[in-house]
Amino acid sequence: MFLPEFEYFAPTTVAEALSLLETYGEKAKILAGGTDLLLIMKDKLLGPEVLVDISELKALQGIQHVPGQGLIIGAATKIDSIQQSTTVRRHWRALAQAAGELGSVQVRSMATLGGE
Repeated sequence: MFLPEFEYFAPTTVAEALSLLETYGEKAKILAGGTDLLLIMKDKLLGPEVLVDISELKALQGIQHVPGQGLIIGAATKIDSIQQSTTVRRHWRALAQAAGELGSVQVRSMATLGGE
């Protein structure tokens, strides 16, 4: 099976990503890891005209523990990063364990917390 045709953008800033999403509106989908979105597109259940790839946006990646507030995980953070994080393992063991149970090693290395 082949993917339907689409325009692909890989913005380098969050502002650029937001501008693309505003420009294309309902025609656009956000691509992060692609583990779900690309399968849905292959099955022709969804055919966006535009994909905006946020997977390389450093501002949307990372894990940070903020004392008194909790854990902040960026939407483009890979599931594998959550599983491997010493901070998550130390303070949120169940989250690290759950991340390790999601899909296969290959899926965890591509899938993101907030992605499609």
